[in-house]
Amino acid sequence: MRPTVGRVTTISTGRRRIRDRLRNNWIDIGAIAVAGILFASGWPTLFEIYDTMSPVAAPVVAAAMFLPVALARFNPLLGWVIVIVTAIAVPLLWDNTETYTYPWHPGQLIALLVLLFAVAVRMSPAVTLIVVGVTSGAALVFMPGMDGRGWMTGFFFLGFAGYLVQRLVSSRRQLADQTARTRVERELRAGLEEKARIARDLHDVVAHHMSLVVVAAQTAPYRHAEISDPVRAEFDTIAETARTALDEVRGILGVLRTDEVAAPLAPQPGLAELDDLVEAARRAGVEVSVAVEGIVRPVDASTGLAAYRCVQEALANAGRHAPGQPVAVSIGYGLTELTIRVTNPMATSPVDTGTTGGHGVRGMSDRIGALGGVVSAGPVERDGRWVFGVLAHLPIAPVVGAAAAGL
Repeated sequence: MRPTVGRVTTISTGRRRIRDRLRNNWIDIGAIAVAGILFASGWPTLFEIYDTMSPVAAPVVAAAMFLPVALARFNPLLGWVIVIVTAIAVPLLWDNTETYTYPWHPGQLIALLVLLFAVAVRMSPAVTLIVVGVTSGAALVFMPGMDGRGWMTGFFFLGFAGYLVQRLVSSRRQLADQTARTRVERELRAGLEEKARIARDLHDVVAHHMSLVVVAAQTAPYRHAEISDPVRAEFDTIAETARTALDEVRGILGVLRTDEVAAPLAPQPGLAELDDLVEAARRAGVEVSVAVEGIVRPVDASTGLAAYRCVQEALANAGRHAPGQPVAVSIGYGLTELTIRVTNPMATSPVDTGTTGGHGVRGMSDRIGALGGVVSAGPVERDGRWVFGVLAHLPIAPVVGAAAAGL
């Protein structure tokens, strides 16, 4: 089964989303559990705190005191409003017992702390300041003696701690967003640079052959004196058309060229330079085996350059992602296509290749696609073992005559 070209793996993104979803679910489950525990334990104890509390009103009051904790993540402000209204109304409606002097139930204090912190984490600083001020004012009014001031100080510190947590989460989210944008911009820039490099390579090849066409057309009348004037005019037209095409190619290259990426001055490599490429990989410690199938024959410069770049990128990826694994390179000469296959076993343990994403497969796809070929890259199963394979098909001139019969 061949992997499709351009398939993007999003395993890390999916894992992060699942992890965030599970974390949020645990927060929701925890808030609901706390609300349920407070309700179950607070309802029966209301009669020990409020002397005149009736059995009919107790479950309603307990629900208003404790169950809003379940809103800590969804709507903490609404939960806090319910609890603070209850905290103000209950001491005014029911008297305390002689053994309990605090106006608020202990579970209600827990609910206030949880919801106040949730508001500070999720709401704006202005809303947090209002919530902390109202809660502190209620503590000063209803708490006896110095306890009111102590609770007021605690509420302010809790609100400030929630604000710090909000800033921390916000800064991390902004950093993650900026990192994602930077990664996208880096990938876009790398893709554009790769396309510019491909354009330069194609320009070198096309310019060479077009220059030969111009020279041949211009010198034909001197090399063949017997040609007629119409034929001489035809050669002049060919030379002029070739020069125009060459100028247009150079103009397009000027648009694609960037100042940061200088054009190479050395001749462009081809299939003849594969031996040097393989030998350099072996000197770098990569175990490379090369097999050639079919009848070896010359190919045009564009195809040779694309084949060379394909093998070069595949060897670089193998050394980076699966160090120490052997690499098998196969070059197949068919009737009408050149087949390149590079395989290597997958790494037995995770390999740290850095945080930047690669663009080799995209570059190979663009380069080979420009010539009418196709390339696929990805893990494939072979002989019961997973290997990473690069498979490219490049069109070449068909074989005719006796050479075709030899295939």
